[in-house]
Amino acid sequence: MTEQTTPEPRAQAPGSLLAWLRAPRPTTVRAVMVLVGLQALALAGYTLLGLLRVITGKFEYLPIALALLICTGLAAYLLGWGVKSIGNGVARVKGLVITTQIIGVLVSVSLLQGGIAVLAIGLLIWVGAVLALMFTHTFNGYVGSTGLPFASQD
Repeated sequence: MTEQTTPEPRAQAPGSLLAWLRAPRPTTVRAVMVLVGLQALALAGYTLLGLLRVITGKFEYLPIALALLICTGLAAYLLGWGVKSIGNGVARVKGLVITTQIIGVLVSVSLLQGGIAVLAIGLLIWVGAVLALMFTHTFNGYVGSTGLPFASQD
């Protein structure tokens, strides 16, 4: 029988954003937070640009434009929530972030097929970095996921 240790308490946003940002976290966790946060900001910017195109009438099909606005806006929100949850050490956020990174791989393949190789390769490198950092022992120890799902912990 192995001895189980309790994880250290996580930074739970003690009142101000600055205090939450200054909370002690491993470098790997901070790196994932920055990379995913930049993805969220990029999607938010893309959503705003799409909104401007809809407002100014520079779109081809309104239903498609609105669907893209809703999807990118929700993705930006979810990734922002993911950054907050990673910072708070919540293990369940890993599924969300991994899923969005896999979608990023699919988008890169589409970009490669569309002939936009530089953007596609850049996105693949970015997604690869996020996934590689998320599967480190430091990151998994911080968010509290130490074992495989459904594995016996005896």
